Amino acid sequence: MAEKEQKTRAYQYKNKEIPARVRAYIQEHRMFERGETVITGISGGADSVCLFFILHYLQEELGVKLVAVHVNHGIRGEDADADERFVQNICETAGIPLEIVRCNLELIAKKRKQSMEEAGRNIRREAFERAAQKYGAAKIALAHHKNDNAETLLMNLVRGTGLNGMTGIKPVRDRYVRPLLCLERREIEGFLEQNGIRYQTDQTNLTEDYTRNKIRNRVIPYMETQINPRAAAHLSEAAEQLRSVQEFLEKQLKVFKENCVSRKGEKLLIRTEPFQSGDKILREMTVLSCMEEVAGQAKDLSAVHVADVSTLFGKQCGRQIMLPYHMRAVRGYEGVTLEKVHAAREKEEEGRQKKKKGYCSRRRSFH
Repeated sequence: MAEKEQKTRAYQYKNKEIPARVRAYIQEHRMFERGETVITGISGGADSVCLFFILHYLQEELGVKLVAVHVNHGIRGEDADADERFVQNICETAGIPLEIVRCNLELIAKKRKQSMEEAGRNIRREAFERAAQKYGAAKIALAHHKNDNAETLLMNLVRGTGLNGMTGIKPVRDRYVRPLLCLERREIEGFLEQNGIRYQTDQTNLTEDYTRNKIRNRVIPYMETQINPRAAAHLSEAAEQLRSVQEFLEKQLKVFKENCVSRKGEKLLIRTEPFQSGDKILREMTVLSCMEEVAGQAKDLSAVHVADVSTLFGKQCGRQIMLPYHMRAVRGYEGVTLEKVHAAREKEEEGRQKKKKGYCSRRRSFH
């Protein structure tokens, strides 16, 4: 009965400002097309419950069909089972299809040699992707908000990051959309409380086992109470502004890269003359982009590797350095070539480089 009352209240909001803002944000970023099926993750917590109710409220107007996905990680015993039952009741009452995925997070994390946090994130993504394939969904909606964006920015800054890491969480990335990035956590919780919508509390979010939880539970509350009540919102807005800068630079990078980079089979040649005529930021972005293209991934490619490759332009022909993912950068007559090498040969080259200059493993991320 309580769930049915909750459903009724969902269509009689006392304050329609929040759903209206979310609708405007969805339209601003063109998150959905009419006729699409949308997967929405729902843990039972405040953020995902808010997203569920608002999308349910807007689905007819937006012309989309919802499918919910809940992942029970099997690490909180009865609390996790209670969350699952709570979500099931909400979805049944609302008439929304629900996919429930149960797993043993601890065992999977050990097998994959990942942290619990990373493994949990990957498991949820895999569950969303399977559901999207099953239902033919074009989009996957997640419940990140401005506070999450602020936490991501701060976490990246203190770990060491480049411009890309300062851009925070993107509203749209491939098929993933985040309609609540226009709201602060206090607004989400206030909306639920005002409309009598219940939610579950995951006690693990209150611990400080993870870096993000320390920022969430200690750093941001201190900033909001002692410095500025809207600190999280301002950090999120700064990330959005930096994202605009990043998007502009990426357009400039595309033009610059076309002018100074040539592909030779699986190799990339960065030609000296046009490369050195560019601004420092474009040169660094070009080197990083080329390394990512040759490596096939971006993880563990850092500012140190960019600097090492850049120094080759001032070296004699024949000089080379070894890079992650079995890559090698070689100084030639025209410029610097990035290529993949055989693992055994890489080991031999690394040994030679260490003897020459005592190669060290400094690291500052560009991501």
